Amino acid sequence: MIEIKDVDQTARDLRPLKRGWGALHWYATLPWLIPYLGLVVMTGLLMGAAPRLEFLPVWIALGTVVLWVIGSNLTHRAMLHQAAKAPSRGVPYDWTFDDEGLVQTNPLMSSQIRWAAMREVREEADRFIILISPQSNPVLPKRLMTEAQIADLRALVADVRGQGRLGRGVD
Repeated sequence: MIEIKDVDQTARDLRPLKRGWGALHWYATLPWLIPYLGLVVMTGLLMGAAPRLEFLPVWIALGTVVLWVIGSNLTHRAMLHQAAKAPSRGVPYDWTFDDEGLVQTNPLMSSQIRWAAMREVREEADRFIILISPQSNPVLPKRLMTEAQIADLRALVADVRGQGRLGRGVD
């Protein structure tokens, strides 16, 4: 059993994943790319339709980008504001890895994730990422672990993977 007490993640720990879910990552970014595509098409149409108004498309493009950035920023701030009010915000978790999987507990809640429910345990330079679903990927920062805990977790994951229990039934 490997126990890591008082796991509290920082923004750096929770940075977005760059690998782990394959092409789904690119499909998920399409909503962010569509405004740019629309902007390019609109600018092209305006430039072709109104050659005498050569600066109009540029101003429309700049205005669209500025409004999009402001709207995205306001949305992000509103989400952060609401997240800060959540009752479980800032309450650290205790993580326990054993032969069954992972148990995360704090005074307000607990969750258990069996090895079969995990697609992968991905190790990065400064964190372990438990890939469960595209929307749920718990992050364990290595800075909160001893070298012995890191080695034990690597060995446990290798053992579970070798037994064919990690991600069993997950495509």
